[in-house]
Amino acid sequence: MGVEFGLQRVIPTLREVPVFTSFNSSATFSGVRLRYDSRDDPTVPRSGLYMQNYYRFVKKEISGPTEYINDAVQRSSEQQKFSIDLLFIQPLFTNQVAALSVHGREMRGSMIETGDLFRLGGTNSLRGYRENQFSGSRVAWSNIEGRFFLSRRSYAFLFYDAGYYMLKANPLLKLQGAEEFKTGYGAGLVLESGLGLMNVSFALAKGDGFSQGKIHFGLVNEF
Repeated sequence: MGVEFGLQRVIPTLREVPVFTSFNSSATFSGVRLRYDSRDDPTVPRSGLYMQNYYRFVKKEISGPTEYINDAVQRSSEQQKFSIDLLFIQPLFTNQVAALSVHGREMRGSMIETGDLFRLGGTNSLRGYRENQFSGSRVAWSNIEGRFFLSRRSYAFLFYDAGYYMLKANPLLKLQGAEEFKTGYGAGLVLESGLGLMNVSFALAKGDGFSQGKIHFGLVNEF
């Protein structure tokens, strides 16, 4: 369990964008985190359960640019952020395990800008789509993998991913509402190397042909 407090100042590069303007702002935040971990290995587990719940309260103050601020802009606002991560590893046969993970993120507040939104898509969430292809104030995704160990820390895997995102429309900030459910599937390898554990996968989104598949590459870190 952890408790955090902090102060953050955000000053984006100013440029006129017809879709949305990101304001200069500062934010103070506090939060609490609950964590449980019974995995036998934090990076390449063969059994165990990992769970983390997180809550953050944010007080945000908009300071500029003055030419974009009018009576309709809420200069001071509050946000609440919730998250949950759950990973369950179940041994099946010799050198074979099933891995199931579920993740959720939600943000509540009256003044949510594009930079505040959660991202979805790519190597670490919803494979078969571009990195951070989708964004929303509410996102969720799950990953199911069958893992076949080739050595102590290397394995091949088959996977199926499902993801959801929701974005509320905000005429003031010129945000269009959206809500979609997406799926992806494929196969990959996690290989131990001098750089660490490398993760390479080939993924297809629902409805994609083989030529539309995407190759995802990344380094495996502790969950």
